[in-house]
Amino acid sequence: MIVVITGTKVFALNTLLYLAGLAAIDRRLIEAARVDGATEWEVTSRLVVPLLGRTTALVAFLCVVLAGQWAFVNVGVLTQGGPGGATDNVYYRLYDYAFTFFDTGIASAAAVLLVLVFVPISLLYQRSARERVR
Repeated sequence: MIVVITGTKVFALNTLLYLAGLAAIDRRLIEAARVDGATEWEVTSRLVVPLLGRTTALVAFLCVVLAGQWAFVNVGVLTQGGPGGATDNVYYRLYDYAFTFFDTGIASAAAVLLVLVFVPISLLYQRSARERVR
């Protein structure tokens, strides 16, 4: 159930991002391809999909980095970590240690580990985005 609820939230955000990416595509490019005799499949596969590459990279980055955070509220409200920790994630565990058990040492260590994991991912994304712009 948590996957379904979180998935609808992620799906809605990704839909908005892709709609913004589609709105940013110059319609003259699509019209020029159609005038040149391109089929709808060719316009989509050879023009629209490559132009949505940066949007796809952003969506993938957000899904990797923010997936646990998006599920955090649902885990907290619906299952509180679930039966035997089955629906637990790092973010909920961090919250649990900090505000339920008042063990700020373990919660701080978990937060530092999250930073150490996600900062390199963010730097790789920035580097690849910068290379695509050139």
